Amino acid sequence: MSIFLSLLLLFFTVPVSPSHTPDRYTKSLPSFHHKPREYFELAPPLPSDFLVPSCSRQILRHSFANTINSPPFSIRSSPPSDCPSPWSHVALEFRAECRGEQYDRIAGLWLGGAELLRTSTAEPTKCGIFWKVRKDITRYSSLLSRYDLNLTMMLENIVNRVSTGVYHVTVNFLYYKYNTVKLPSMIPDPKLYRVNTGQGLEGLYEPPADFIIPISDRGDKGFWFRIDGESDFHSKSIPIPRNTYRAVLECMLVNKKVHRIGFGVSEGISYWLVNANLHVWVDHKSRKVQAKPVVYNTPRLKIKRKEDFKLLDGSFKVEAERKAVFVGCRDFSSGCSEEIPFVVITLTLPGQKKKKNTYLLVTNVSHVLNEKYMQGKFLSVVYNVQDSDGWMLVKDHSVLSGAATTRQSFSYRDDFRCYSRTVKASDGKLISDDTTPACFSSV
Repeated sequence: MSIFLSLLLLFFTVPVSPSHTPDRYTKSLPSFHHKPREYFELAPPLPSDFLVPSCSRQILRHSFANTINSPPFSIRSSPPSDCPSPWSHVALEFRAECRGEQYDRIAGLWLGGAELLRTSTAEPTKCGIFWKVRKDITRYSSLLSRYDLNLTMMLENIVNRVSTGVYHVTVNFLYYKYNTVKLPSMIPDPKLYRVNTGQGLEGLYEPPADFIIPISDRGDKGFWFRIDGESDFHSKSIPIPRNTYRAVLECMLVNKKVHRIGFGVSEGISYWLVNANLHVWVDHKSRKVQAKPVVYNTPRLKIKRKEDFKLLDGSFKVEAERKAVFVGCRDFSSGCSEEIPFVVITLTLPGQKKKKNTYLLVTNVSHVLNEKYMQGKFLSVVYNVQDSDGWMLVKDHSVLSGAATTRQSFSYRDDFRCYSRTVKASDGKLISDDTTPACFSSV
C-alpha cells in the first residue's frame, strides 16, 4: 500500500533593468594573460577532502559544442567493483575547460532522472579558462549502488563564427570506505564524524535515504520541467510507502489519497528549468508512521515598485521580500532558519559625447546567506556575504571598456570544525585571499 505527496514549489525573480537594455554582451575585453586561468568559488572543504578515496572512476567525458536543440548526452553508470557499497562518502568532481568567445550556459547532471548537480559555466577568454566543482553526493547512495541507471548531462551550447567556445567536461566519482580513512589527529572517530558530515541543510540527508524518487520530465530535453511563464504549470503523481517516517521535500503523511507534485513560477522571467528529488526514509519495522508539521509559514511575496520615466529616460526601484519558516518533528525536533537578503542596484547612463551610440551600465550586487541548522544536539552555522561593483561602456552588445571589484566572505562552523575564507578580486585578478584553517572546537 502507498500514499501520495502534495507539494507546490514557487520560484520567482524580479526584473532589475529596463526592457531596452540588452541582457547579453559579446566581444569580451582583451586578455593580457597567455595561459589558461583557473576560476574558483568560495565554499567550505567537503568532509571527504580530509580523507583518502578508496577508488575513483571517470564517469563522463564529453565535449559540448553546437548542442542546442540536441538530446542530452547519456551513458550507462554502474558502481565500482573494487570498492562496492556501502560507502562512508561519495564525492562528485566536475571539471570543465573552454577557450574563445562564449556565453555562460546552464548545465544539469542526472542519475536515473534524479538531479545530482546543476551548475552554470563560466564565460571563457581567448587564452582559455578552467575550473572544477566538488559536491558530496553520499545522499544518493541508493542510486549510486544500482547497475541499471544512466548518467545524463544537458548543456545546450551554440558554436558559430561569433561564439566559438566549446566546453570540455569531465566528471569523476570518488568513493570512500572506513578502512581507508586517514584523518587529522584532531578529528574524532570517523564513524562519529560520519554522522555529521552534512553542511547546513545537508544534514537533512543523514543517513542516506532508502529511496530517491525523481520528480522530473521525460529526459529527451533534460529531466527538468521547462516552465514558460506564470500560466504554465507541470505536475507529477508519485507513490510513497506508508511506512515512510521521513521525506525531503517538506511533506505531511496522512492518508492514501492521490495528490500531485506541482511546479509553477510567479514574478518570473521568460522560462524556468525546474525539477526535484524526493528522498524517502522508511521504517522497516512498521507499516505506518504518523507525523505532522510544527511550524509552516510561507507568506506571499511582497513587491514594491516605483518608477519615473519620460520616454526612455528615468529611474525605477524594485524591492522584494519574503521569509519562509519550516520546522517539523517526529520523535525528535529539528529545524532550520535562513535569511537571504539580496540587493541589486542598476543604473543606465548616457555614454560620452565623443563615443556616439554608447551608454554606461553601472551595477552593484550584494547578497547574504545566513543559515542555522539544528538536528538534535548538532548545530551548524553558515554565513556567506558578497558585494560586487562594476561598470561597463557598451555599444550595441559590445563592451568597449569596464572595471569590476568583488569582495566575498564565507564562514562555516559546526560541532567539529570551523572554516573561514575572505577574498577580494579586481578586474578578474585575485588581490587578496585569507583563509582560516579548520578547527574542531564546539560551537
